[in-house]
Amino acid sequence: MIPGSFAIIGGGSGKSVNFVASDSSSSASASYTFTNVSLGYYDPTRIIVLSVHWYKLDTTSPLNSASVGGVSTTSRISTSRLVAGASGSFVYSDLRTAAPTGTTGTVSLSFTRALDYGCSIGVWALYNVGSATPVLTSVANTSGTFAVSCQPDDLIVAAATGVYDGSATTWINATENFDIVTYRLLSSGAQREVFSAGDPGIDFGMNVVSATPVGVAAVWR
Repeated sequence: MIPGSFAIIGGGSGKSVNFVASDSSSSASASYTFTNVSLGYYDPTRIIVLSVHWYKLDTTSPLNSASVGGVSTTSRISTSRLVAGASGSFVYSDLRTAAPTGTTGTVSLSFTRALDYGCSIGVWALYNVGSATPVLTSVANTSGTFAVSCQPDDLIVAAATGVYDGSATTWINATENFDIVTYRLLSSGAQREVFSAGDPGIDFGMNVVSATPVGVAAVWR
């Protein structure tokens, strides 16, 4: 497990987004279990955001289920993209939420088919947001730009996935939280607080082979 902590606290609103953990597995499997994953400090307002990143060679493999601390997650925004020249291979990014208790927990994932290059996860803790349901979601375009229109104190979590070519991910107008390479799978996550209505949107750059990477972002208010 690769733990981490980076908090952004909303100005006077009490809202915050804390990056608390990332992890990965290189095994070829249809199910994955990550134990003792940090969930940050517990508060009744806490919402856990889970990013899931994976790559399936030659066919599709949707994520059937995911739980955090024994609590089922809800997918908030998910997308996939065909990897050019790879006989129908796909890369995936998914952002999900749950509201478990405790400061650590097990993350369990189940896929339709065994993955070829493993998978990665990122974990954030949101506090004092209005709802577990984001007010906005966005799939990045082929240039890596998210279409999000935000208000002051909005909190953004974003995730990107691609086929690794030796380069790291670059995030623009966001704080990068992790960049994980698992064989040919490149996974990255970032966060941001919006300070004013005129703040620029977020973008990412990921130099990958055979495909445009896939990115998803969600905004909580």
